[in-house]
Amino acid sequence: MRHVTCENCGGEFPRGESFEVLGKTSCRKCLEQAIAQGAKYHEQDIRRLVDPTVCGNCGNDAGDFDHALLAGVPMCEACIHRFRHRPFPVWIKIAGAAVVVLALFSFARNLRFIQGHIEANRAGRAFQAGDLDAAADLMAAAAAHVPECQVHQQERLLLRGIQLGRADKNAEAVRALTECRKYGKHKFAESLLV
Repeated sequence: MRHVTCENCGGEFPRGESFEVLGKTSCRKCLEQAIAQGAKYHEQDIRRLVDPTVCGNCGNDAGDFDHALLAGVPMCEACIHRFRHRPFPVWIKIAGAAVVVLALFSFARNLRFIQGHIEANRAGRAFQAGDLDAAADLMAAAAAHVPECQVHQQERLLLRGIQLGRADKNAEAVRALTECRKYGKHKFAESLLV
């Protein structure tokens, strides 16, 4: 343990229990006395001195030898090893596992929406490429995956109506297109049905 001399009272004190106040070394008693007498200091004016021979965690005194620094704090080898090889707490492991399980459950529960979205996009690309049969089949699959999506249902009926019209099944095509209108306005459907 290293000692320093207080510049106010001249006493010798352990370095780790002393302070640097405006560039001068001071013991705790002199610092408290100055504050009690009305001295005004800013936070940056006072700095606690660090004794590099005393472990900042367990207080192990190395005599005249300096401890290694860990994050700017002198630490003995045992404390450095404990901090660097500290196992994760059990509650963190359990919470991490719970998050993974919830993410997997959520993915599995919502997989049908992902599949429906992918199939609807593929149907749109097939329609733009002029492959009406593939577009109708893909949109039917998308509508089956997400039956509560009115847009998918409307586009399924629209593509099915167009497909039936091309096959000269006009009565069935009219039924499909009429049913398509009951889902309300949709930009794509309205542009084709006008």
